[in-house]
Amino acid sequence: MRFVKKSILVLGFLVGSWLLISCGAQITNTPRFAFVLDNSTASISAFSVLKSTGVLSPLGETVKTGGNPTAITSDLHGRLMYVANTDDGTVSAYGIDRGTGNIFVAPNSPFTTGSAPVSLAIDGKTRFLFVANNGSESISVFSIHRTDASLKQISGSPFSTTTSTGPMSLAVDPSSKHLYVATGTSGTVVFNISSNGALTVASQEPVATGILSASALTLSPNGKFLYVVDGDSTVSAYAVDAASGKLTLIGSPVLAGDQPDAVVVDPLGRHVYTANQGSSDVSAYSINADGSLTEISGSPFAGGNQPLAITVDPSSRFVYTTNLGDQDVSVFTINTGTTTPGALSLIGSATASSPASMTITR
Repeated sequence: MRFVKKSILVLGFLVGSWLLISCGAQITNTPRFAFVLDNSTASISAFSVLKSTGVLSPLGETVKTGGNPTAITSDLHGRLMYVANTDDGTVSAYGIDRGTGNIFVAPNSPFTTGSAPVSLAIDGKTRFLFVANNGSESISVFSIHRTDASLKQISGSPFSTTTSTGPMSLAVDPSSKHLYVATGTSGTVVFNISSNGALTVASQEPVATGILSASALTLSPNGKFLYVVDGDSTVSAYAVDAASGKLTLIGSPVLAGDQPDAVVVDPLGRHVYTANQGSSDVSAYSINADGSLTEISGSPFAGGNQPLAITVDPSSRFVYTTNLGDQDVSVFTINTGTTTPGALSLIGSATASSPASMTITR
């Protein structure tokens, strides 16, 4: 990639943003671009997504991040993107050209966080970016400038998790009123989110009986259910009280594969998937009416070696895992038929040097 001056990049992003806003760009659920975070080269690689198959094609576009990048996220409109740089204690901010997939560096990026940021979440209204600082046991909160992707840390940030273990994973409910934080052996902490983004602890849910920790979590799209993996072998399902955000365990935890590192719900709220690093496969479950899980026939599904992260595309047709052992990204199709709906079929992969995480835009 030929790098140009930062001022030119920013100007291009501002012009692109103005064109998108003034033309009333339509937002659909069709996946358009995938961005893969490469840990070893500290960079982001861009791919186009073939909408009929989900296959990834490299665009040749790369951009540098900070040291030891471990998490990446983008907004619902596919115009803003952020990366947590664990070694630097910073977040890198970028804009995305929705027509080409080109990446633009935001003004004044990177932005300082707490120690060892490892997870990111954007609220549904694209007002705030939440950052889990594992090293300093806190959450940084930034207001988002939606035109140029830049960030401004809000008053009072970072906010303590009030736990003896650092935060590992974040999720914001659809109403943007509650933030859920997996804090390892300390369980899951629920925060209230004020209108200016400030956080106050609402409740804390200890890990389920017989479970050692809460290492990663995800919410259903309707915000009614929360799913937490323990990093060992199980998934716990919780009902969410809409008013208070409080969690209630649903039944008993269900088995996943070995060392589930990540968990995701498809955008239609029908299925839960876990990336099992230890057993190099993906566990798949149907979500029942009460939020409980039923493992799908054929699960777990074989995939790449040592999957670290997992995502479902916006159309709920494809699943992707970033595989540390194979240095690639696996592409699965989701069965939408009446026979074993939610089952996965591995259809291909895309080469990536040391993929730590990825995000897909629409």
